[in-house]
Amino acid sequence: MIPIVSIVGRKNSGKTTLIESLVPELRKRGYAISVIKHHSHIIKQGEVDCEGKDTYRYQLAGAQTTVLAGQNKLMLIRELKNPCSIDEISRMYLSELDLILTEGYKLEDKPKIEVFRQEIVKKTGLLCNPEKDNLVAVVSDCPFNLEIPCFELNDYSKIADFLKEEFIRR
Repeated sequence: MIPIVSIVGRKNSGKTTLIESLVPELRKRGYAISVIKHHSHIIKQGEVDCEGKDTYRYQLAGAQTTVLAGQNKLMLIRELKNPCSIDEISRMYLSELDLILTEGYKLEDKPKIEVFRQEIVKKTGLLCNPEKDNLVAVVSDCPFNLEIPCFELNDYSKIADFLKEEFIRR
């Protein structure tokens, strides 16, 4: 099974920014990385591909799966009866990888790195409970006294080192 680590945090905490910075750092080290973005709402027609495009028209026509294949990219749009777990997505579509990072999926039982910004959160604490939620690290602009690693927001190299040491197995 490919290792999976979920990047979680409150809205506007910097989850996407962290992933955008970790992916090139890990790729530079030679690792194959995938990202799964969790969308907690129902995705409406046209949110992924645009009205008038062939893929959009195929979906309107009733295709349960539409694939757009180019010389350098593949995009799969599939109608689901039930949401897929991270493990199901990994098993069905993501094979030859070293690590899968997810954005969100805070309710799945996967190792989690929480992004915490004091300005965004104000008076509340961490979203995840370090003892119950499989929290393996915190990335923050303020110190935490936890028994798990805590990284500064822009310390992408050290976070990548942590991911390599703890999750990536060659």
